Amino acid sequence: MPAWANTEQARELPKNTLNAKSESIFEKPSFEPSILKQRCLVLVDGFYEWQHVGKDKIEYRVHLKSNGPFALAGIYAIWHNPQTSMLEPSFSIITTPANELMEEIHNTKKRMPLILSADQERDWLDPMSTEKIKSFFKPFDSNGMQAQKVKNMGDQIQLFA
Repeated sequence: MPAWANTEQARELPKNTLNAKSESIFEKPSFEPSILKQRCLVLVDGFYEWQHVGKDKIEYRVHLKSNGPFALAGIYAIWHNPQTSMLEPSFSIITTPANELMEEIHNTKKRMPLILSADQERDWLDPMSTEKIKSFFKPFDSNGMQAQKVKNMGDQIQLFA
């Protein structure tokens, strides 16, 4: 939620700001102030994407081969809610074009989150130029990633290769 949003915009903007495309992030008023000065790490141990096969959607859990936690590149904003006087933090995950693995899974939009290597994490948070920020906007190497289909078993979820 950008800091400049009014109450009406605050109801609609979250639907359109979950992800921020790296190719247009500097052009969007919702993202431009944050990409310059409010970058963050979104810590995860995996994420989910859906593959479209005909009318079916197959869910995959995607993670690094190291099986440990990793960071997605994010941006954040703090919105002042005029109705409650509360400060409400929010974030968006930056996306890039898909790598080879993600092209097969996220086969309609062919996107993926911007995964940072451990060496990039601290640098992502430091002040830097627009050109330096753009140098991060590359898909993560698919050789370092794995994906498993997720099979829904009623109330239980079972992963299998």
